[in-house]
Amino acid sequence: MQQAVHWWLSTYERLVKSQKFFSSYLTQEDLSRLGRNQLHTGLYIEERFPMFGVRYIAINDNVDTENVESNDLMPFKNLFNEWFIRDTSRKIRAVQKSKA
Repeated sequence: MQQAVHWWLSTYERLVKSQKFFSSYLTQEDLSRLGRNQLHTGLYIEERFPMFGVRYIAINDNVDTENVESNDLMPFKNLFNEWFIRDTSRKIRAVQKSKA
């Protein structure tokens, strides 16, 4: 019998809850690959991943949720990722406006 898909869950949460999820850890190149919004990224790393028993590893940023000491600068890195994307967006809009 197939489970009902809950529309309020993110794609990742549905994947973790599904029976096809085969790994207890998630490895990515860096924190910006997980998300650019500091609040949502922090929510996943601090609450959702531990709730589902998922270990998160960001290789280039030296983040591993199993090692608490490696996570000290993580909120600042997430904030910088959010600022970077906003700054880039502003610059692109300014270039498009000047071209017009």
